[in-house]
Formats: sequence, C-alpha cells, structure tokens
Amino acid sequence: MTITDHALSTIVRSEIASDFYAAPRMAALGVAEDAFSNGKWEAAIDRWFALTKDEDGDTPTVQQFPQMTMQPLLDQYRMYASQFAGETGLPVSSLGIVQDNPPSAEALYAAEKDLIVEARACTRVMGVALRQVAKRSVMIRDGLTEAPKELAGIRANWLNPAFTSPITAAAALMNLSQVFPWIGETEVALEYAGFTSAEITRLQADKRRLGAGSVLEQLVAGETPTSDVSSGEAPASTQSSELAEAQVLKARADALGILRRAGVDEHDAAARVGLEGLKFIPGNPITIRERE
Repeated sequence: MTITDHALSTIVRSEIASDFYAAPRMAALGVAEDAFSNGKWEAAIDRWFALTKDEDGDTPTVQQFPQMTMQPLLDQYRMYASQFAGETGLPVSSLGIVQDNPPSAEALYAAEKDLIVEARACTRVMGVALRQVAKRSVMIRDGLTEAPKELAGIRANWLNPAFTSPITAAAALMNLSQVFPWIGETEVALEYAGFTSAEITRLQADKRRLGAGSVLEQLVAGETPTSDVSSGEAPASTQSSELAEAQVLKARADALGILRRAGVDEHDAAARVGLEGLKFIPGNPITIRERE
C-alpha cells in the first residue's frame, strides 16, 4: 500500500500544481503602491491590466518568469508506477504510462514474462485438478467405482498465455515446417497458428469434404484413387498392393460417410461406393451408441 499511497499523493500534488501551472508568474518593477489594489491574483488572471507611472514618472517594467513545469511530478509518478509493476508483474503500459515508441513483440513478452511464468505454473496445478474432476464426472455418470483406462491420457488443453502476433506465429510455423515437413498436416500446427478448436474442426471438415469429393468422382468414373486424400502420401501405384487396397477402402469409406451425412439410405450408399454387404450398427453417422 505504500507505493499506492505515494502515487496517490503525487496525483494530488499534480492537481494542485496544475492550477499554478496555468497562471504565469510575473514581476512588475517601478509601479505605484495602489497598482494591485484589487489583488495580485486578479492582476494575474485579467486579460487587460493597466499600470501607471510611478511617483517619479518612470514607466513600470513588467517581466514574466519561466513557466512552471510539471515534469518532475510526472517523473515521480512514473517511478512509483515502475515500482508497482515490479511488485505485481504488470507491464508499465498497463498502468497508464504511455511509451514514446510502440513496443515490439519481444518487448511485450519481456514485460509480461513474470505473469506468463505465473500463468503457466497455475495451468499445471489447475490441470491436475481438472483431470480429477473429469474422471470423477465420468465415474458418477456411468456409476463406476474406478476411472476407466481410457481416461488415463486425458489432459486439459490450455491456450498459450503469451501473446503471439499472427505474423510471428506464421513465420515460426513456416520455419518448423521446413525442418519437420509433416507438422503442417497436424492439429498442433493449426493450434500454433492461432486457430480455435471450433475453427480447426471446420477446417478439417472442409478439407475432408473437398478431398473426398474428388475421390468420389474417381470412384464414380471407375478409377482407382491416385493418392491418400488426407495424408498427402505418394500415389498407390508406387506402393505395395496391400497399401493400395487400404487406400481404396479408406476412400470408399470417406465417400460413404459423405453420402450418409447427406441423408442417403445406408444400404443404398454402400452399394453406390462399392461396399455392398456392410453391417450397420443402429445410430447416427457421427456418434455410434450401444443399443439400449
């Protein structure tokens, strides 16, 4: 509270000093005794001010002193703001201190480093608690006494507390893609680029729809798909026959999913993509549930 009290005292002094800062300081030499009969303050703020010659007939001399500056008070307030920022980890710009030059991305990260470190420490601690909450929620929902093994790998997905500009993220992702070419096809790359979970889901759905559309056209034409539409692998003709069959089966399954989501009957859709005889489990195409 000492830093806050001192900063508040500086603000109060600034308010008082601003009144004196607005009025210039003047000096008059050789004036008559009744020249300031209405008061010196009235003489300082009046627009018109007349002075007569003194008793000896000399013309008075009026001069103005240099204007008072409030810079010492502003510097003092900046000092207290810097002390407060050091104690709390907040950047000085968040306390109303305007910098002459806009900070760079590295400067912003350096200014918020303490907060970023504390936020990441909090996410590690809170992530453990959220894992336990998720496991207990599933146990209560399903009436279990122990958490299923499928929940052993559950993790809390936290956003990066550090600010990263889109341009910086794109440049970093490009450099990583040159070292690890396969990273551009992963969800991690999309998260690193700044896309939200909803946006990633939409992007991948659009990619599958566009890729499966071309595969469906090849199947309708009676051709074998030339490549894996989702992973961008080499043509099937250059690989083993088993891999080629797996690619064809995957392409037919993707086409079947498109037809089912479009509302086509399951058996009719399977026949059109060349998958006759499939046994379908009751449920919708997105989430398959057990029979009740």
